[in-house]
Amino acid sequence: MSDVTREILTEVINRRRHDPAFREILRRIAEEGEDLLDKLSYTAAETADLLGLSRAFVAGLLDDGTIPSQILERGDRRGVLLSDVIAFQERRARMGEGRRRISEIVEADSLGEE
Repeated sequence: MSDVTREILTEVINRRRHDPAFREILRRIAEEGEDLLDKLSYTAAETADLLGLSRAFVAGLLDDGTIPSQILERGDRRGVLLSDVIAFQERRARMGEGRRRISEIVEADSLGEE
């Protein structure tokens, strides 16, 4: 399990540990081996909170399909699977690491030219 996944799961458990529906999901996972990441669904606002991003920014990510979502039964909200939240956050972490490496290379190259 990656550090990103561990951080998000810790946040989810801390936020939802008193939620009866969440406890039922955990019970079913323990008994039946169901995959937690594909059972928990979040609204766009909850997804934004988990990721530490603005709701408007996350809404754009949902609109353009960067983060997959489904229309919930009532039809006025979108649901985002926890597995998709984690996949997005892991992609962000990899991109950030790539940008950091590029910056280090450019900086080292610039220092070598002086």
